[in-house]
Amino acid sequence: PEAAEIVLRDFYMDDGMSGADTVQQAIKICKDLKELLGKAKLPLRKFISNSAEVLESLPEGDREIKLPMEINIDHNIKTLGIRYEPTTDTFKFKVKLDEITNPPTKRDMLSETASLFDPLGWLAPVVIRAKIMFQDLWKAGLDWKQELPKNIADVWLEFRNELHMLEEVKIDRWVHFKPEAKKVELHGFCDASEKAYAAVIYARVLDQDDSIHVTMLTSK
Repeated sequence: PEAAEIVLRDFYMDDGMSGADTVQQAIKICKDLKELLGKAKLPLRKFISNSAEVLESLPEGDREIKLPMEINIDHNIKTLGIRYEPTTDTFKFKVKLDEITNPPTKRDMLSETASLFDPLGWLAPVVIRAKIMFQDLWKAGLDWKQELPKNIADVWLEFRNELHMLEEVKIDRWVHFKPEAKKVELHGFCDASEKAYAAVIYARVLDQDDSIHVTMLTSK
């Protein structure tokens, strides 16, 4: 029953992302999911976990990475459009932009902005700058293949040259929730300016020892 609930709740297209409170529970979930979906001739593979013990419980051919786990570029797993680093249990971003050979156009700006895939809005404070610039292009009435006006092109190129710094951003996967936590709260904030509006939601977890952990969940 638990595996069936995970299939319904924690799968997006052909990627499944779930978790457990203990290693033993995670091992059982992997085993049950393989058995359940195997009955439908849907063999699960490319398992990844932040626990080497969980991976060791699976056949080597079903693992996405080899053991022992080490921090290197090969252990950054792409899932749902973002990168997951199991050794640090964090999400990261990969910025890949082609070398500029011609003056940027409206189409170029939109294409490169859309390449910053960020389903949970973790990069919203950055992406919104590009969206505001793009809005200015609509006001200027530019055609898709028309070169950007110099004032906008200069701002765009400066912004574009800084995008590689997003690869330094790391987002913790775990929000520090445990079944024995004293309290779990969701805190939401919103604000607006003349150019944009935004909302963000944080999780605030109070541990048994009264330590507090705050993690950003999503923003838009």
